[in-house]
Amino acid sequence: MPRFLVGDEQGQIKSLEYYSEPSGDAAKYKITTLSHQAVQEQKISIQRMALGSDVGGTKAVLSGFSNGTVALSTFQEDDSGERLRTIKEWKDSRSKPGGSYVGLATHEKNVYSCTSNGALQLTTISDLDSESDPAHQRTYLPMRLHDWKLSPDAKTFTYGGDEVELSVWDTEAAFNPRTEDLNNSAAASKKRKRNNELFPGEIWRAKKRDVRRYDTRAARRPVTDWKGVAKVGGVQVVKKGLSEYELFISDQGTNLFSVDLRNGRVIYGYKGLSGAVTSIAPSPGTMASTANDRFTRLHSTFPPPAKEGQNLDCKGSVVEKVYVASVPTVILWDDTAEERQGPASSTEEQGDEVWEDMEQVGESDSEEIQGKGKRRHLS
Repeated sequence: MPRFLVGDEQGQIKSLEYYSEPSGDAAKYKITTLSHQAVQEQKISIQRMALGSDVGGTKAVLSGFSNGTVALSTFQEDDSGERLRTIKEWKDSRSKPGGSYVGLATHEKNVYSCTSNGALQLTTISDLDSESDPAHQRTYLPMRLHDWKLSPDAKTFTYGGDEVELSVWDTEAAFNPRTEDLNNSAAASKKRKRNNELFPGEIWRAKKRDVRRYDTRAARRPVTDWKGVAKVGGVQVVKKGLSEYELFISDQGTNLFSVDLRNGRVIYGYKGLSGAVTSIAPSPGTMASTANDRFTRLHSTFPPPAKEGQNLDCKGSVVEKVYVASVPTVILWDDTAEERQGPASSTEEQGDEVWEDMEQVGESDSEEIQGKGKRRHLS
């Protein structure tokens, strides 16, 4: 039963759980609101989210808001169920009106945030219970960024943007450049377009293309260059799937595709979308997406064929549509949900013990299985 966290334009975070009945009938879902009440009242949009596995010694949700604030929240239980409680908030002093968060990530006790104007910040949180402000380190990247990603070990990061080529950086060197590098970079940045010199901390930079795949050990040219994957207005979202060679791409129209990383071939597309996809969250067997038509969608997925170039017998489809009153802006798979809640009870693991203590089962119990396959509206 995968669970997704959905952020929206009013600063709310919702929990979307998707599951199937044991009988194998139509799939169902459950959606609840985990609110940032203080932020929600100000109608501030969530632009990026990330899950931290060990931020300040606990699991946390990081949210980047349109007013430049980053909030760290932890899961709490109360009489009404599970909620998110904001523990820490901070703001990058370089945040400017019109800017937006293009990247948010965590690694151990560190939180990384990057804005579209190139303001990169490293925030260290050693103790969630401390009232002292977190420690920050700051550096600048090029402006007009559209996306920023941190590697799993946090040793490198990458970005790309409007007339900004894909680039890979050494994280430590980016925040702690040597003095001689800083002196050289001032002159180099003025001639950057002409001589392509790297910035301090920059390891590799690509040449601009359409949708492409690189080997950073090789030259700046892409290993493969896939033109025409995006049908309307260019590429909007690119997200690596969980299966080998699996990539999901959306454009600025209503197209969402599964693409084979070996050859750039579209394996299948999802039909029936009525809005541009703004965020994609793959999970085992199921993918979720948000779109600007106020729908969050749940999709079936199938891995690329075992042999390159083969056709698939099964293709992904939209299995559920969840309408929300506020436009969803970002979605992520909560891969820590089962760990927090403990192992789920299953008939395979606990069935014998349950049946030994059970004498009869009333027919009324079956009445709890209702509403399969219906669209639910959240006001």
